[in-house]
Formats: sequence, structure tokens, C-alpha cells
Amino acid sequence: MHKRDRVLATAQLTAACGDENPEGILIGEFEEPMFSVFRHLLVGLSFLAQQGEPSHKRSVRALLLVFMTAPIMTLMARACCWPGVMISTMAKLRMPVERAGKALADRIQAGEDVAMKVELAEKTGGYRDWLHLFAAWRNASIAELKAIYEGKETAMEFEFATETTERSSPSSTFEHRKKAVRDGIQKLESLIERLPLALPQPEDAAGIRSLHPEIYSRCHRLYAGGDYAEAVEKGFKIVRDRLRSLTTHETGSEAFGKGQLYIDGAAAQHVDEDFQNGVKFLTMAIDRFRNEKSHTADGNITDPIRAYEYLRLSSLAMHLLERGRIQGTSATTPPAVPAR
Repeated sequence: MHKRDRVLATAQLTAACGDENPEGILIGEFEEPMFSVFRHLLVGLSFLAQQGEPSHKRSVRALLLVFMTAPIMTLMARACCWPGVMISTMAKLRMPVERAGKALADRIQAGEDVAMKVELAEKTGGYRDWLHLFAAWRNASIAELKAIYEGKETAMEFEFATETTERSSPSSTFEHRKKAVRDGIQKLESLIERLPLALPQPEDAAGIRSLHPEIYSRCHRLYAGGDYAEAVEKGFKIVRDRLRSLTTHETGSEAFGKGQLYIDGAAAQHVDEDFQNGVKFLTMAIDRFRNEKSHTADGNITDPIRAYEYLRLSSLAMHLLERGRIQGTSATTPPAVPAR
């Protein structure tokens, strides 16, 4: 590839797509004449995006972005088996490297367990049962990769590596998928080897440090370690503890009812009742979420984003409760302890 053409194509693509140009896409040396086709197509589209009719520019830009995305390029390269094509994306982690490595190792071990059952399936004719095991492992691995890496590219690479078509019978399909499980394991092993090259999760990517200080100090290590359900449960408990310290009641309904809790901070006097009800129902929602999640081992929380959202809910409640007081007292007056 001539340096002049590379610079021209890069400049035109950048100008056409601006900040929307996908990051981390590296297009290596295409063997002639295949590269010539791509070079002229990309440069031509870029010129159209800049200088074409206004009614056409939007469509051309959209086409450029679709054309230049890594999954599309990977599919095209795989389908045509072009020599000399190197497609790569910068892997960006959504979690610490240590956790990513452990998650990948767990998926490899699960794959090895499936692979070890190949001989049993052949001996007993349990092809259909083995295919169910393979499908479950493959789907779980794809979901895990989406949780580990930003974007869909890495998960799609694994999906392509383990893709096989349905055959006329379970035994025929089995013959192809027993190789696919080994291909999938090798793909996961290569991801572990490449972890040192992956971009680490940006510091405080989820905004954890902006949580209420007490929520952060008692929950962030659990969250960082992947113990999402426990982190969320701890956050809910902190809110209940705060309600109890204010009113001697630990549920939102009783704190605002029997405990006569009042929260300063309404935007105006005429909307104070709405504000009080808003805080009350927020704490009552936390009560309900805590009760719902206490009935399952993992709290039905395996997604870091969902866990963060629950923590943010508890954080908001804690910030609001900082201005809480018993009606008729100041915010610093401790609540009266009822006679036992």
C-alpha cells in the first residue's frame, strides 16, 4: 500500500466521519488487486461524503461507518479468504484484568468438561444430549465475553470460531461441533494470552467513586471483586441502618409514618408534600428490592451495570436522608428512643 494512498484514505475517512469514526480499527496490507478495490471504494465514498449533494451525504456517511466496522470486515475476510488481510480491534475491558482472566479460565474449564464428554456421546449414541451441552456452553461463553469486553467484536470472534450449521441428523451435526468446541477453547486461550495487550478498564469507569461516601466505602470492594449481589445487598442495608438511626424504624413506610421522618430540601413549599412522598417511596422501593433479592443466591444480579444502578439508588437515598429529621426537631436532634 502506497503511503500517499494510506494518508489520503485516512484523511478522507476522518474528515467524513469525524468523531463517529470507529476507534481501534487497523486495516493491514491488502494483497493487490484486492486492496485496490477497497482503496478506491473507501476514498471514493469519502469524497462523496464531503463533496456530494447534501441529500446524499448522510447516507454515504452511514455506509462508510457500516463498511468500516470490524465485524463486517471480519465477515468479508473470512468468507473470501483473502490473503494478507489483517483485521484487528483494540480490546477494551469492562472489568479488572484479574477478573477477566478468571472469567475466561472458567469458560475454558467448562469447555474442557464438554470436550471430555465427546467419547461418552460416541459410545452411547447420546449425540443430542451432547449438542445441548455444547450449545449451553457456547451461549454462556458469548454472554460472558460481552460482559468482559466493551463492544461486540470479541464475542463475535468466538461466535464465528464455534459456528457450525445444522446437519441432517444429530450424529452428523455432532461430528462438526466436536471440533468446534476445541476451536472455541483455543480462542478463549488466545484471549487469555492477549490480556496484557487489552486496554484496562478506565479508572472509575462506572462512576463508583461518586457514590455516597458510606455506600462507596462499604460496597466498592465487593463491586470491584464481582460480588455484585452482595454489594447491592450491603447498599440496601446501609439505607435501612440510616433510617433506623433517624427514627428507630428501618423500613421506609414506618420511618415516614410512625417515625414522622421529614426530609428538608424540597424545591418549593407548595411541592413539599410531593418531595416527601418521593423520598418515602424511594426508601420503600429499596425495602421491596431488598426483600425480592434476598430470596435468590445471587440476587439475580450478574450484570455490573445493573448492580451499579442499584448502588446509585441507595446512594441517592443516603444523600437525601442526610437532611432527614423528625418533624418538630432540627436535623441534628437525635430521635427519641421509645420506651420498652
